[in-house]
Amino acid sequence: MPALFLVFIVRLIEALCRQMRKARAARPRPLCTDCVHAHVQYAVNGRRAIACTFAGAVRPVELDVMYCTDYRDRNTASRLVQIGFARPIGDPDLLGEVALTEN
Repeated sequence: MPALFLVFIVRLIEALCRQMRKARAARPRPLCTDCVHAHVQYAVNGRRAIACTFAGAVRPVELDVMYCTDYRDRNTASRLVQIGFARPIGDPDLLGEVALTEN
């Protein structure tokens, strides 16, 4: 009888471990793993250590992020931002010819 009880306990523990592995594998990847601002370290056992470097500060991320207002995909081309109000000047030689023909 004690051997049967021991086998039952072992089977119960195995079933619980299987359920925990399935639940852990079903979790989606955090959004930070593909972000430009993230510093991601991968361990040998598959764990990740993520730090967010947005706005110049390094902050550790302790939870799995699913939505972020500052997210930028690291695989896309960076945006060119124009600062100021003036439009870019084209070819200076062409502008000189236009100015001469108007006078």
